[in-house]
Amino acid sequence: SGVVFSPDGRQLATGSHDATARVWDLISSTCIATLQGHASLILSVAFSADGMLLATGSRDSTIKVWDLASEAGGACIATLRGHNNYVHSVAFSPDGKLLATGSR
Repeated sequence: SGVVFSPDGRQLATGSHDATARVWDLISSTCIATLQGHASLILSVAFSADGMLLATGSRDSTIKVWDLASEAGGACIATLRGHNNYVHSVAFSPDGKLLATGSR
């Protein structure tokens, strides 16, 4: 989905039509990271089980993996290509070692 709670419930990640994802601190009600790099709207977001990584799936047919613990507060550490259509879903495995993605 385009919105997801972090595993600890303290943050919320949202995907947007402006091709950014945002991470919100739910305690302070502030945006703590704006993740830019997709060329089109973001359709799906998923936290890893430890909450340190965020995956985003986009209408640009790519998946990006972001390191939320980086000093930059959300550095893109991987851009995955291979889908021929919109990426509608992303999900980390419970151990965080695998990332599943779905497209048409």
